[in-house]
Amino acid sequence: MKLLELNHVEKSFGDLSVIKDISMSVEEGEIVSIIGPSGSGKSTLLRCATMLETMDSGEVVYLGKKAAFTGPDGKVVYAPRKELKEIQAQSAQPARRTAVRFTIRGRAGEPMQVDVCDEMGFQAQARTEQVLQPAQKAPLDTGRLTQQLGKLNDTPFQLESVDNQLEGALFLPVQQINEARRQALDQLAQRRAVRYPGRVQLQRQAVQPLTIHEKQPLPGLIVQIETREQAEALAELPVQLISSVPALIQAYPQIMPSTLRVQEHPARYETEWLQAEEIGTLTRTTTRLICTSGFNVTNSEALALLLSQTSVAGVEFSLEINPMQQSAIREAFKEQYGFSAPTVQYVYGYRDLMVSKACPVNRLLKDGTKRNCQLCHQQTYALKNRKGELYPVFGDAACYSHCLEKTPFELKAGELDPHSVWKLRLTLEDGAASRQIVERFLRIRNRIQGE
Repeated sequence: MKLLELNHVEKSFGDLSVIKDISMSVEEGEIVSIIGPSGSGKSTLLRCATMLETMDSGEVVYLGKKAAFTGPDGKVVYAPRKELKEIQAQSAQPARRTAVRFTIRGRAGEPMQVDVCDEMGFQAQARTEQVLQPAQKAPLDTGRLTQQLGKLNDTPFQLESVDNQLEGALFLPVQQINEARRQALDQLAQRRAVRYPGRVQLQRQAVQPLTIHEKQPLPGLIVQIETREQAEALAELPVQLISSVPALIQAYPQIMPSTLRVQEHPARYETEWLQAEEIGTLTRTTTRLICTSGFNVTNSEALALLLSQTSVAGVEFSLEINPMQQSAIREAFKEQYGFSAPTVQYVYGYRDLMVSKACPVNRLLKDGTKRNCQLCHQQTYALKNRKGELYPVFGDAACYSHCLEKTPFELKAGELDPHSVWKLRLTLEDGAASRQIVERFLRIRNRIQGE
């Protein structure tokens, strides 16, 4: 099924023709890349596809429904607002997982055989290294097998059924079942990939689990601050404050430093831990580190790789990973290593849309070359888009400009993970607002832990 179709799309800005007669489609399960030099129209094409930009002519189809098309008069016609909302809601749904059926066979003294088949008829199988043993207490019934074989959140598959054909009451360690499931699904994924000619086929190599030791506990709530007003408002609250502003770190000994583009060598900090925002920090200090979302952790293997480093005390997930995916990654890690990973969940803050060395504030108000002018800290500035929407501009301690989202991101109570450290990022908030926000999350955490 085609998720997206673009037919004969064209777009010009004045006399400049940016997109000329572009057609493409994206099938379910496909990964499509658009490659071209800067200024060739990649972003404009995507903006037309997502209806953030009005195209001059052409057709946009989502899941078989026309979202935009060229009318008889040659002008582009967009679907009614109600229909567009329905199309957008449908296209925003996560990709459908492939249903799989497991058949389990074996008898005492023999390895357990795991057969898997998908809805298209592709099949694969795997055998356990250990042999089945007579069960003393809890045999492998259909319920236990379904529980283990159904742990598929870290895969593109979903469980449809389990056919238990084991002969007698038998037992096998859970790790053996999980490993056989992984092997069978890896083989199935490779065979399914043949459906799409021209794709690069990757051979997954068997690797030994990383050596990871349990880490010391971290504070329950971390608050990243940027101003003295925020520090004064939060100084007495039971939270861990962090900052990349040298003046704040010197003035308030309880503030842990962040290595966000801070030029000083991290080894100079004699603190319990640091927040690391670039990979070079891992090799420059023996202090315990918390890796931020900049490390782009999107799966359990990336999480394990960072935690295998002696200096890493905790890891923040990539901002693109939603709470349900975070939970699946944590579960996959625990299944592999036997303990819960020390993770950090981003729960509140203005997220970056863009980070740049170029400073628009300095450019407009001064000569655009002088650094550390602090103009962006004297007043509040924002960039305005074509629709008149304002996006705040914030300068960090190293004089990098951050173009922020219009409104702060905030997780709902049901999305908060009580097993993770919660992180709040305060940038534009004044002292009173900062205290109010932090106190609200403290109350939520206390309530969840008390349940």
